[in-house]
Amino acid sequence: MKTLIIAEKPSQGRDIAGAIEPRTMRKDGYIEGDKYIITWAVGHLLQLKDPGEIDEKYQKWNLANLPIIIDEENIIGNYKPNERTTSQLKAIEQLLKRDDIENLINATDPDREGELIFQNIYAYFKVNKPFKRLIIKDLTPDGIKEQFANLELGEKYEGLKMSAYGRAISDYIIGLNMTRAYSCKYRGGGVLSVGRVQTPTLKLIYDRCKENAGHQKKIEYGIKAKIQGTDIELELDKYRVAKKGEAEKKLLELPGKLTIKSTKEDKKKSPPKLPTIIDLQKLANNFWSYKADSTLSIVQSLYEKHKAVSYPRTDCNFITQNTADKLNFRLGNFSKVKGYEHITTKVINEQVVGEVEAHEAITPTGIMPQSLSDEEKNIFNLVVAIFLANYCDDYQYRSIKYEGLIDDKNVLKGTERELIDLGYLKVYKDTSHTYKEILADGEYAIEYEIKEIESKPKPLFTQATLLEKMKNIHNEEEGEIKEKLKEIKGIGTGATRGAIIETLYKREYIADQKKAIVITDKGKQIIDILLSENSKLLDVAYTADLEYRLDGIIKDKSIFNSFLYDINVMCSEMLSTLKGNRNEVRFVGVEKNRSEFICPVCGKPVLIGEMKYYCSGYRDGCKYAILKRVGQKNLTANQLKTLITKGKTAFIKGFINHEGKKFDGYLVYNKELMRLEFSFK
Repeated sequence: MKTLIIAEKPSQGRDIAGAIEPRTMRKDGYIEGDKYIITWAVGHLLQLKDPGEIDEKYQKWNLANLPIIIDEENIIGNYKPNERTTSQLKAIEQLLKRDDIENLINATDPDREGELIFQNIYAYFKVNKPFKRLIIKDLTPDGIKEQFANLELGEKYEGLKMSAYGRAISDYIIGLNMTRAYSCKYRGGGVLSVGRVQTPTLKLIYDRCKENAGHQKKIEYGIKAKIQGTDIELELDKYRVAKKGEAEKKLLELPGKLTIKSTKEDKKKSPPKLPTIIDLQKLANNFWSYKADSTLSIVQSLYEKHKAVSYPRTDCNFITQNTADKLNFRLGNFSKVKGYEHITTKVINEQVVGEVEAHEAITPTGIMPQSLSDEEKNIFNLVVAIFLANYCDDYQYRSIKYEGLIDDKNVLKGTERELIDLGYLKVYKDTSHTYKEILADGEYAIEYEIKEIESKPKPLFTQATLLEKMKNIHNEEEGEIKEKLKEIKGIGTGATRGAIIETLYKREYIADQKKAIVITDKGKQIIDILLSENSKLLDVAYTADLEYRLDGIIKDKSIFNSFLYDINVMCSEMLSTLKGNRNEVRFVGVEKNRSEFICPVCGKPVLIGEMKYYCSGYRDGCKYAILKRVGQKNLTANQLKTLITKGKTAFIKGFINHEGKKFDGYLVYNKELMRLEFSFK
């Protein structure tokens, strides 16, 4: 008898097979060994049905037909096979039917999405064989073997499964119903896309841009002083005036010499915490202007492809004591790396050990990867630097406060630092501090000048500061909602915030202005419409409550049914309010997306979307759509034109399938099945 292991991706399946099965045979869609058969999903093999497949009346976008309701009694009945990966789903189905398969192991990623991938397969095929859960922290052979020795009962993750269903279905119900509702009510502007997390995130950007643009510049004047013969600068404390003439008059009253005294205090700063994915995304945006979603992809590659870092989709800055003990042995792998040779301590700092709810902080596995891209090198070196910083002493410095007393009401003040020990800054570079000469107490000649101080608006968000805002949004709230937001660590999760921001870019709701994020006219219109409707979707408290309840399902799966019931009720209430409101605001701005083409299915104009060309008759049930990117290849303008007008492209080289293999062929649009297909003749 054998055990069937289901991994999340082909590469992970190969890694598991290489670690636990000495003799294997590669077959179509799986790897077979003496004890184990290892197969894999390719992302989500099952997906929620299109509304028109739930009920024919939903094929047309009609406000009167809403809401779209999900069957609470038969959750898996709302799912269907993903058309792009049916062959792999069939391969898994055949394996599940084998008589020699005694039990299963769920080896998908240890998060909500990974759990959903496995549980959908298990429920869809009505499997009744027992299964266990493999939680992989890193994809090195030793890491996989260690976790195989600590398999957990699958039932332990029932709460995570139901929470995963809750997130997927609530996003579906809210997103589909409210997007259709607003798009139908405000016809003429195309699809008005809204969602549980993307909409309050857009509102954050809207508010910040509005506040920034409305800032009234204010100029005040102060006085700064420099001690002659040094580069020490002081400032006349608490002095601000509105008129420059007043400052000039004050300047004439100040003495040319002054006794300067100092007070000194030794301080220290601990190494940075081991990083979460959000920490890496913020640092990468600050250092190299990487977008959050790109950084996640880079770290994912370091985890999956290069086996160089631990599991990346984590919100935790801590590791367990058991992991800390093992990390001490990895230090030797970095002793020959340039810049780190002087690390002598063999024990990691105690601050890294703490409570771990789900996934530990990101750390290097000890493998020194080869053939990294420049972006991968930057992120890997950052992870290593933070890791090694935690084997170093604290950064120590002396804070020196200078004061020059003029009279009871006027005093010059300034602060400098004196270096005592760089500590962890020897490996984790920080150039924000400069060290000037130390000044002895005594009388000095002083030079003065007027300092113009211009009030600054709150800066526009960068990706780094927006991620920080989403995570720490509780600081803007009070009472119960503040505590909920703090507990769930903001809106979105470490694994999804980057994708949420990227979605706003793709929908053309936001754009870049150098490193800053600005809202577009299209994005402004959407928020203005939602404000005019007094929509709940703008309310961070609403989003926080849903996420809080999703977290609660992990701990108590019995509340799932009431959660889903409440989602349907809340959605119905929002729709009822929307239908009842009479609003003269119009959504206007996307007719420019109309293409030169006519839909070959229904004859209506074809529109250009962020990721696809699609029929303007989508509200009437036409499903015609052509993706701009197929088989990991961006189609050229000529290829898209030929496909839309003739139904088939010329021969195209360089497609890549789900297992990473290259292939060539034609793209053909199948009008009967309403989908794109590959053809090889």
